[in-house]
Amino acid sequence: IHPEPLKRALPFMDAANLDIKAMSDSFYRENCGATLAPVLRSAEALKAGGVWLEITNLVIPDRNDSDRSIRELSRFITKHLGPDTPLHFSRFFPHHKMRNVPTTPAATLRRAREIAKSEGVRYVYIGNMRRSPDASRTSCSGCGKVLIDRYGYMVISNHITQGRCPVCGTLIPGVWG
Repeated sequence: IHPEPLKRALPFMDAANLDIKAMSDSFYRENCGATLAPVLRSAEALKAGGVWLEITNLVIPDRNDSDRSIRELSRFITKHLGPDTPLHFSRFFPHHKMRNVPTTPAATLRRAREIAKSEGVRYVYIGNMRRSPDASRTSCSGCGKVLIDRYGYMVISNHITQGRCPVCGTLIPGVWG
């Protein structure tokens, strides 16, 4: 988003989910006809503007799935957006102009989640992956208790009480009102 329209829109926004496709300008030029810097500036502006921000990264085999790429993204998030900014790694499926690229292996998504957590991102989710009960759970960053359990996009249970973990009292970031 161009900075001026974004600045004018911020007062009307409560939340946003922004795709950061890769931490590589060449990836953006080759695959999106764009550049990386405006995307990162938009993420920082949303966060600074008080918008609840979540980041999504579509993990594409042999395009943006290297440990280095995942680590760079995770470091950007912790340094510029904060460790409580949720990060969603989504599974890629061959489609449209990328039919020749294989589906993202589940192991790659699990590895991405572990790398992000090791870099300090506290809330990391895996999307587009069936039969993985832990992929979209929210756990307390303090004690590890499962606080929100989901099936796909449906919330099965929510144990957060007044924005806190009921077990250890850790404040759970989010919009709970």
